[in-house]
Amino acid sequence: MTVLVLTHHSDITADLVVVALDQLDVPVFRVDPADIGSGTDLDASFTGTVWEGYLRVGSRTVDLADIRSVYYRRPTAWTGPEGMEPAEVAWAAEEVRAGFGGVLMSLDRLWINHPRLAMWASNKPVQLATAAACGFDVPTTLVTNVPDSAIEFASTAETIIYKTLSGSPRVQGAAIYTTRLDQAAVTEKAESITYTLHQFQHEIPKAFEVRLTVVGTELFAARIDAGSEETRLDWRVDYDALSWSRIEVPAQITAAVRTFMNRFELEFSTFDFAVSPSNAWFLFEANINGQWGFVEQHTKAPIAAAIARRLAEGKPTA
Repeated sequence: MTVLVLTHHSDITADLVVVALDQLDVPVFRVDPADIGSGTDLDASFTGTVWEGYLRVGSRTVDLADIRSVYYRRPTAWTGPEGMEPAEVAWAAEEVRAGFGGVLMSLDRLWINHPRLAMWASNKPVQLATAAACGFDVPTTLVTNVPDSAIEFASTAETIIYKTLSGSPRVQGAAIYTTRLDQAAVTEKAESITYTLHQFQHEIPKAFEVRLTVVGTELFAARIDAGSEETRLDWRVDYDALSWSRIEVPAQITAAVRTFMNRFELEFSTFDFAVSPSNAWFLFEANINGQWGFVEQHTKAPIAAAIARRLAEGKPTA
């Protein structure tokens, strides 16, 4: 039985899992839907019960029935051959997404993670409400495009935080980091607040931060100590200014994590926490398909091996 890895060619994080699977003598079939029609083929027929057929990449083929589990990492969108009209590319890309994604997502296999479940769990307002219900402490949050409401929210704390709801813009090289604001800054930007929805949160005093990676029932927690004022606000700004170490997870956080994972039916997620000077853990967000390679690099946590083991196990049979 084969593990299907869906990702782009230069995904070095997926490479770590492929190596770990190879060490377990588990066959791997790696494919990117962007390559459909360029040496990659899907041929599937529905017989009234399940989809049957194969995936082919170059000279390699895997039967859909032989797929044990699927590692959904970072597949890229189909862009088509050179010379196609933009409207044709857009239509054909949707056909690839619907056909390739639909056939594979209908397979009753273990997924890390199933795209349908990951999409729902990644929505920040849904995630925040669910996290609180699962027992996490979360920051007081406002989602609004009403300037007066944002200004009033800023008046309730010395400083507030602006964070995007959907990640950085889909422009190569673009990134929007966490931004600290006071009431004057919010007032100054009031007009622009009207045009789209914004997420504001009360700033949480930090002693340090924690990046928690969860694989099935295994938890790998990394303490992050910032070495600059910029990284104290958002540690993604400068990885070289950070110190990493392993840390134990409090029992109540472990329980909340397990409830959250079960609620969304997830096999994998990363969680970002701020730990206050009084040692209270506040959940900022869960990154359902978050990066973890740098955590393994800095802490030697065996995350790739854990993912490989889970994929090798596959879905329990009744």
